[in-house]
Amino acid sequence: METLAYSSLTLHSSQGEQRLDSIAFKQPSKQTSEIAGLAVTLALGLMPTSAQASLVQNDRCNAVADLQSALKYEGFDPGGIDGDFGINTLLAVQDFQYDRGLYADGVVGVNTAVALGLPAQVSCHNQQTTIANASSSGDGTTAWVDTEGSPLNVRSGPGRDYELIGSLPNGSAVGLSSLTENNWVQLSEGGWVSAAWLSFDPQASPVASQPVSQASGYTTYTILPGWMLEDIAYYFEARGFFSAGTFLAAASEIPSGTFSWLPADLYDLEGFFYPDTYEVAIGATPYEVIDQMLARFEAVALPAYNASNTSLDIGEWVTLASIVEREAMLYEEQPIIAGVFLNRLYYGMRLESDPTVEYALGIQQTPESPLTLSEVRTESPYNTYLNSGLPPAPIGNPGQGSLESVLYPANTDYLFFVACYDGTHEFNYNLTEHEKDRDTICAASRG
Repeated sequence: METLAYSSLTLHSSQGEQRLDSIAFKQPSKQTSEIAGLAVTLALGLMPTSAQASLVQNDRCNAVADLQSALKYEGFDPGGIDGDFGINTLLAVQDFQYDRGLYADGVVGVNTAVALGLPAQVSCHNQQTTIANASSSGDGTTAWVDTEGSPLNVRSGPGRDYELIGSLPNGSAVGLSSLTENNWVQLSEGGWVSAAWLSFDPQASPVASQPVSQASGYTTYTILPGWMLEDIAYYFEARGFFSAGTFLAAASEIPSGTFSWLPADLYDLEGFFYPDTYEVAIGATPYEVIDQMLARFEAVALPAYNASNTSLDIGEWVTLASIVEREAMLYEEQPIIAGVFLNRLYYGMRLESDPTVEYALGIQQTPESPLTLSEVRTESPYNTYLNSGLPPAPIGNPGQGSLESVLYPANTDYLFFVACYDGTHEFNYNLTEHEKDRDTICAASRG
């Protein structure tokens, strides 16, 4: 939406298709960079090695806890210090990398590690937690708490959302039952602990050990904020879950019987797959994965909507949040951008958001190839330069930040914004000041 002054520009050109050189555009989004990096990694079958000295998403070890502590110290919230490199830690790493001018791929390599004050050779190599085959060893398997000093939390169920019922001192021996779930293991005396903080005496169980996720027949997948249905589909295909076509076909079937809160007029489930890290049984069907993501939306996002006083219905809420997600590069700007869009809707102004045109045409503009006049004038119900109000459906799957920003937008009178080239936006109350900022930023870009 950084080109909100577009409607005031002259759209005539004697040279045919004129590039919008006077209009500012955003750098490729974080999500786009992540998708591109992920595609290369998956396509080449690359995995970080100890020589590469890196921490990556889904790593679980004490080094990840050190990373999370360093991020929190630098002012980037990883969502908790638990030794689990999940989605919140990934986003915190990327924010730190953006802030320090590093390549924001979410991988903690040598440069990122040094910038955070961590050892250059930081890695989970040889630290990955393993657990003896429970089916062979049965109840009574012994493990030792290995938290490097901190107590280990004991919870009433397999996950951090369950009630905290006690703690175990570092170095203490514990007996384990045969139950494992979500990389958590049940204690013989009751309660659950994260397997990431347990070590196993090789003499205690002669059975060959294996990762918890393999022992329990589970694997993980991660959906990033802003990903579109096709991004998710090809991600699953690259991971070997199922074909992209199979997933897209399943996503076009609306399970209204199970999830009655879904809008009645959906084309597909775009927008309602909650971005998060999930654990799922190996060999799960597309329908099982879809139900899992919708259930997470129902459990996490829907209560926030129901508790708000928004006048938007669920479909409008998610649709606007998806546009905010694609526009905002910094999470702290999401409520302001949401406020601008809501102000424009209130005054009957078109949203004029570039991502809606990109979604309609299936393209991604870049600094070298911004949107053209003919592209912006291409008819589509998703084109918010030509149509008033919201698009007919979401243009991606928004994260919790964008969803909450639409429910609780910044209290502002801004009506315009233009993207700067450090990931921020310049906001304005009137068209004159907006055009000044736009022209200044574009002139600096061309220079």
